[in-house]
Amino acid sequence: MYKLLFIFILFGAFSSCKPKILPTVTKVTPDEVIAKFSHMTTMGEIAHVAILCAQNDINFQYAGTEFFEDNRVKKLMIQVTLPNGQTGKMSADITNLQYKYYGFMYNSNGYFKVGQLE
Repeated sequence: MYKLLFIFILFGAFSSCKPKILPTVTKVTPDEVIAKFSHMTTMGEIAHVAILCAQNDINFQYAGTEFFEDNRVKKLMIQVTLPNGQTGKMSADITNLQYKYYGFMYNSNGYFKVGQLE
């Protein structure tokens, strides 16, 4: 009986350690820009965000970001500069990217956040 309970607890512990499914989220409108990255984000998706940001006069840099051979993010390093001069930067490694989103949010009301996102 105790062996079965022990196996059940181990199974629960190991299954909770699996990375979350966190697809890349990109939303660009005239009033709002949201970019959320995770361990599932590819180099192409980050480059696409940089192009969308440039079209909205936002300087988005991802120099220093490292990728695995399959072009998925290994270590995320971004720097964002808004048209009004506000700037922010952050970095996250693969361990953090597997469980939470990281990126930036900006809206026309002046809200600006770079780092861990919900």
